[in-house]
Amino acid sequence: MPICWPARGRSTDGVRSTIVNGHTKPLGDTPPVNRYRPSPRLFSEKLPPIAYGSGDIVRKADVTGVISFRNRYFKIGKPFREQPLALRATSQDGLFDVHYCTQRIGQLDLKIVGAKTCGFVDIASAMPTTPQVPQQQQDVRNAS
Repeated sequence: MPICWPARGRSTDGVRSTIVNGHTKPLGDTPPVNRYRPSPRLFSEKLPPIAYGSGDIVRKADVTGVISFRNRYFKIGKPFREQPLALRATSQDGLFDVHYCTQRIGQLDLKIVGAKTCGFVDIASAMPTTPQVPQQQQDVRNAS
C-alpha cells in the first residue's frame, strides 16, 4: 500500500522505495543513514538478579506467563515468562498487589476467581495508556 504524500511531481512508489532503503530522503538534504549514531547507553544481555523483600510472597511465572497462588492459577502475561514476581497483601482481604522488580503491574483478587479458574491479572489500572478506556474484569473457565 503506497504512502500518501502531497503531489510534488513524483510517484509515491519512488518515495516509498527511498524510505525503505534509507539512503535517500523524500524531504530534506541529509539521509537517515548519515544521521545514525549508536546509543551511548550500555545494553546488558542479562538482567541483574531480582531481589524482593522478606515480607513478599515470591512466585516464578511459568513459560506461558502463569503463576500459581493458593491453589489457583493466574495469567500474568508472556512478558513475565520465567521471571520472579512478588505478591504483596493489601489492606483489603483477598487482594494482592503483583510487583515486578519495583513496578506494581497488577492485582490478584481472590474473591472473584473460582477455585478451578484462571483469572487474568488486572493490569489496566496499574499500566494506563492514553486515552484510557474502562476495563471490565475477565475470567476464563477451564484454562488450558
